[in-house]
Amino acid sequence: MSRVRIVKGNITKIIGGNYRRYSNDNIENIGSKVIQTGKDGVWYGVNGEPPKAPMLNFQEPILNGDVIFCNGYLSSPKKNPGSYLNVIMDKVPDDITQNPLRGVNMNEKKLTDDVDIYTNDELEMDNRRGGGTLYSDPNYETTENYRWIFAAKEKFEGYWEGYDNVTKKRYSQVFKEYFHALGNAHFINGSHGLQSSGAHRVEHGIAQGYSWAQRKWNIKEKSVIEDVKEKNPGALSYSPQYKPVTVVGHSQGAAIAAGVAIGIIYYAHEMGWDEIPINILFLGTHQPQGLYGADYDQFKKYYFEDFIKEWVLEWIGDIFTKEKLYQNQGIYEKMNELLGNNSWGGLIDRSVQFTFPNDRALFVTRMGDIPNVKNACSEKDNLYIESWGFYAGASNSEAFFSEEGYHFPKRLLDKSFNPDGSINENAPTFRECVKSYWKIYHQYTTYRDYIKANPSKKYAAAKYKIPVISKVLPDWFHTILDQAISKAEGAKKELYMKSELYRLRLNALVAFEKVHNMELQAHFAPVGLMFNQGVLSDWDQYQDQTIWDRIKDTGKDLFYRIDYSTTTDIKQKRKEEKAFVEGVGKSRMIKTNIANTAGIKKWIDQAKEELKITEHWYSNILEWWKGNKEYEGSGWAHGAR
Repeated sequence: MSRVRIVKGNITKIIGGNYRRYSNDNIENIGSKVIQTGKDGVWYGVNGEPPKAPMLNFQEPILNGDVIFCNGYLSSPKKNPGSYLNVIMDKVPDDITQNPLRGVNMNEKKLTDDVDIYTNDELEMDNRRGGGTLYSDPNYETTENYRWIFAAKEKFEGYWEGYDNVTKKRYSQVFKEYFHALGNAHFINGSHGLQSSGAHRVEHGIAQGYSWAQRKWNIKEKSVIEDVKEKNPGALSYSPQYKPVTVVGHSQGAAIAAGVAIGIIYYAHEMGWDEIPINILFLGTHQPQGLYGADYDQFKKYYFEDFIKEWVLEWIGDIFTKEKLYQNQGIYEKMNELLGNNSWGGLIDRSVQFTFPNDRALFVTRMGDIPNVKNACSEKDNLYIESWGFYAGASNSEAFFSEEGYHFPKRLLDKSFNPDGSINENAPTFRECVKSYWKIYHQYTTYRDYIKANPSKKYAAAKYKIPVISKVLPDWFHTILDQAISKAEGAKKELYMKSELYRLRLNALVAFEKVHNMELQAHFAPVGLMFNQGVLSDWDQYQDQTIWDRIKDTGKDLFYRIDYSTTTDIKQKRKEEKAFVEGVGKSRMIKTNIANTAGIKKWIDQAKEELKITEHWYSNILEWWKGNKEYEGSGWAHGAR
């Protein structure tokens, strides 16, 4: 067993140098399976976690579930340099045979690594140590140098909190209250990186979901509950129907969320439960489907040939020319494969999605909606790869509208927002950025074609000042750009970088970067702008709603949750919970046998292998001394004890 040592009344879990503390409440309820040895205060708990609390007696069952947040790609080169280097070195982060650098991504060598899980116990402990001020105060930016003290908190909770200073709402707190999960917010790392497969992230999520359920989901075996529920009705508090799980995934974490739900369902199946409640939210979904075949060819034509052409391919061609965005499966295809049908065994009907139709940034392709999942953004699933187009005539799709030859998706995020979540009234809209880019791009292509016809004029001096891209483009992009130009121009690099051709080309890149940033803003909006009224004010309807309002409205008849009456009486709340569980709630359950398939068990078995407990040598001696274990050694110790 993993060793846990008491330090001044708190339990500290020691895992490879990572220290995690548990409150006195955990100690008081750790139960009879813990072994204390000697005077040094050593305790042994399952998988390094304090054993789950014993079943307590309640007069009535209490509804209190869990909510799990699965973050997306942690893309900062400064904070995740290993993942950035994977791109440079052309390493697929999912393929351990390539020995990719991990950075702060999920651990591919140990799928159930608990460093990739941040539980509510750990969050509360960090908050007590002073971390509670880091993400809620206006001093967020000025505390950056001190965030290393709470690195786990920043990586997990910090992904979801601290960006919306307009509404002042705490992301996890709102979700905990709405989904009856007070005190039970948990975080699972979903970050992988470029070339990661959504299909594999579903598989990785299965292992982590099973691991989380075994460690933290305090349900009891069905047979145990059945034996005692007549004498102790409150024992149902430890049944799945009173401990619903809500899984929220954003970006790359959406695929993780799908897998986490499956892993939890399988765990409940092993515990003897036929049905359980699960809610899933897919936000800004990355790889909802695969990108292959005709769709991939269309993507190459749309981006590579029409919009970016050689001015990006030549400079950062390594990212695209090796088909790093080609994927045979996305979430939809993988879930169909694992669960055997297009309804995912009913799980698809317990899910809600929200992805803006102009969330189609080049570096996070493919983006979009998951087919057939209830949609809080669009009336009809937007399965298009592009976020806009320019062609003659009216739009040939009801998902787009036409404007001066440009075609834009409906329900797009058109505004620009400041870092604190307020609207930037002075910034151009998404549509304005697109129109500006397209005009600047054609200025470049016209001059480029002129140079092709007159090659002697390639290095003609720039007519106007060349933009300083270090102020516009990130440092890492500037580095790649500089290396590519050096390779292409050689000794004429300096001459080229003062030319009119370079100026116009750079103008096109900077203009495209503005469109790209607006697309990335749409990508992160379901997290950073979730509660911000005004985000949807340009829509044809729902102008006064927030993204959160749309999600609640869309999920009101499918989420496993209760709208209590206005009473504050605890006994009345218990009655309403019981009525829901025994009434409407029964229609919102998932059959657990859907997860009992060979494709899923493969990943469950890997999780079980990783979660095997290695017993401490002293535990066998102690069990023998207590008379609970037969001695298996030599004859000298068979005497009285």
